[in-house]
Amino acid sequence: MSNRLVPMPTNKPQRPAKAPEAQPAAAIAGLQSWHTFAFLIVIAVLWHYLRGLLIVVGFLAGLFWSLNWLCRRFPRTGYFVLIVVRELLRGGRRRR
Repeated sequence: MSNRLVPMPTNKPQRPAKAPEAQPAAAIAGLQSWHTFAFLIVIAVLWHYLRGLLIVVGFLAGLFWSLNWLCRRFPRTGYFVLIVVRELLRGGRRRR
């Protein structure tokens, strides 16, 4: 018969491993602060002049992305939603 007992842990407190020194992380290698500032100014100007277009494009991208996710995750529900959207967008008079 073999001894299959698991040894009990020792009561000695173990020292945590020495953590490496934290280095300041750059978001993108080689990016300087004035690049970020110029990027923010360009984005602010674009947002000021193209606000409506950017909102519409963002809304449509989000709509199609969510429909794609819905059709992949829940196919029958996605099919039902697409039928409802198709009927709402069809326009014209209803057939009797």
